[in-house]
Amino acid sequence: MRSNAWWMSAAVSLVCASLLMAGCAGRVPRPSAEPAHPRCPLSAKLVPSCGTLLGVTSAVPSIDSLAGVEAAVGRRFDFVYRFHDINDVVPTAEERELAAGGTILHLTIDPRDFADPSGVVAWSDVAAGRYDDSLRRSARGIAKLPTSVFLTFDHEVDQTWKSALGSAADYRLAWRHVHDVFAKAGAANVVWVWVVMGWEPTFERALSLWPGNRYVDWISWEAYNQSGCQGATLDTTQYRSFAASFMPFYRWVHEHGPAAGMDPRKPIMISEAGTMRYPNDAEREARWYAGIPPLLRAHPQIKAVGLWDHSGSAALCDFRFDQSAATLASVRSVARVPWLNPLAPKA
Repeated sequence: MRSNAWWMSAAVSLVCASLLMAGCAGRVPRPSAEPAHPRCPLSAKLVPSCGTLLGVTSAVPSIDSLAGVEAAVGRRFDFVYRFHDINDVVPTAEERELAAGGTILHLTIDPRDFADPSGVVAWSDVAAGRYDDSLRRSARGIAKLPTSVFLTFDHEVDQTWKSALGSAADYRLAWRHVHDVFAKAGAANVVWVWVVMGWEPTFERALSLWPGNRYVDWISWEAYNQSGCQGATLDTTQYRSFAASFMPFYRWVHEHGPAAGMDPRKPIMISEAGTMRYPNDAEREARWYAGIPPLLRAHPQIKAVGLWDHSGSAALCDFRFDQSAATLASVRSVARVPWLNPLAPKA
């Protein structure tokens, strides 16, 4: 999401289930895990041999919140997206539990240091090894997990404000340094996912931040319909379909990526996808999600898509899909599409 203040706040309340569901007491049971022999087996780099993995960022980074949205949607998600600063304990106890249960983790380690009053870390400091102790701890923790893990260093690196963290060359050096620290620490189960916004004003900047084919396994960006929600009022004329949100950067990567040294044939992940809520027009939200499966089938290079079931930092930016019956029904229908169930059992 454009702003990630939600995961930085210590005052986050626990969500047990969606507002459409009855209240619950204690831990919400998660749907059963998929069998050991999936229809579309995963490669060592977590690429399904067919179809597209379906993931989610739940309203709160907890197993209970995840279980609530899984119960609402009616299936277990293939992967979950979680965010960390550079000094966090990675993985957490809950993330270890998720991995042990067969859920793929997508973890982001961002250059933030909450012990520092400024809260941010220069890329050059990361590249110089000043955070290696913390990175090695994370690498060793991830290496102990029973599954491979998607890992990102500094997601949405093309945000304009992040130019204050250093030059594009500084970022590339920092990414490569983090990659090498993990490799030397024995984290052979890490699959590297480079995540940018996929927002037109930052297309050129994004490609200048490409770390290199050797250091990246997946290319990822986001697909949002924001409808101007970060302003004072919602502008419904800015509505963009899922395809209109996703395709511009897809074309840019394929047309301009090679000149930046990028192999545009790498697997693609849509790390965050969602539409703003329209309290008076839930059918519009439902149509947005219904547009996901056709685009995925038309572009089989997209091997993973993560839904953003979360409110944003701005008051009007609410992307929760479980707040209206029509929208939730659409997401439930999308989640049942065979293309989005590659880990289902063989017929």
